[in-house]
Order: sequence, then C-alpha cells, then structure tokens
Amino acid sequence: MFAIATAVGLTPEMLPMIVTTNLVKGARDMAKEGTIMKNINAIQNFGAMDILCTDKTGTLTQDKVILEYHYNTSCQEDREVLHSAFLNSYF
Repeated sequence: MFAIATAVGLTPEMLPMIVTTNLVKGARDMAKEGTIMKNINAIQNFGAMDILCTDKTGTLTQDKVILEYHYNTSCQEDREVLHSAFLNSYF
C-alpha cells in the first residue's frame, strides 16, 4: 500500500520525465525502422494522426497537384483517403 501511495504521490512530480522517457523509447523504436525525428515532441503528434498527406517537390515544378497514390495504413487504396487528399489539396 505504501508503494502504491508513493507512486501516486510522485507521478505529478515525475510526469515530465515519464513522458520524455516514453518519447525517447518511441524515437529509438522508430530509428530502428529508419525514421529520424528532429523534434522529439513530434512523435506524440505523429501517433495522433489519422491521415498523413505528403508531397515531393520536384526539380521541374508544373504548378499543379497530381495524386498518384492514395493508400491507407494497410497499403491498400482507400476512397476515404482519396476524399481527404482531395479536401487537403482543394483547401
């Protein structure tokens, strides 16, 4: 009972350290997969994302958006992702 009471009492004081430790663990796991994070707090935002739209700026810019792929997290084409990509490019 004392250990539980101590842990509950120390949690607010140690919360920044607990969060940072978990983010560092996430960064190490992502680094093993080849992902490099410049800002460690971005890991928390990355985990909260539902849709990620990326683009590559080419050497020759055509001044128009061309959608080539619209995959979900299972690497399958998804109409909802296509709709979200359309809204992203439109607005």
